Order: sequence, then structure tokens, then C-alpha cells
Amino acid sequence: MIKSITIQGVTCYSESKPVIINTSKSIVFFYGFNGTGKSTISRFLSDLHNPKYNNCSIDCDNESD
Repeated sequence: MIKSITIQGVTCYSESKPVIINTSKSIVFFYGFNGTGKSTISRFLSDLHNPKYNNCSIDCDNESD
């Protein structure tokens, strides 16, 4: 399970200040206006090793779900 997602320096996310999203709850729902970064999060999660996401990371627990 992903405990948190850190996004920094891609599209609408600032280079100087990371955004840390706590995803440790059993249900996580992303919503917001157009251009606020919802698709960026999903693209990062689907392509973790893309060099444009070098400043982004996920923190996972050791459980296998």
C-alpha cells in the first residue's frame, strides 16, 4: 500500500516546495478543478522511472496486498 506521494517540480507543482499527499487511508479520492494536478499524479504513478519525475517519490509499506 502507498502511504504517501511526494510531487515536486512537474507541471503545476512547484520546484521549490514539495506537495506531500497522505494516502494511508483505505479510500483516497482525488478531485479538483482542471489544471490542478490530478492527471499528473496518475501519470507519475504509471511511469515512476520517467526522468521528468526525478523529484517525485512514493513511500510504501512492506505489506503485499
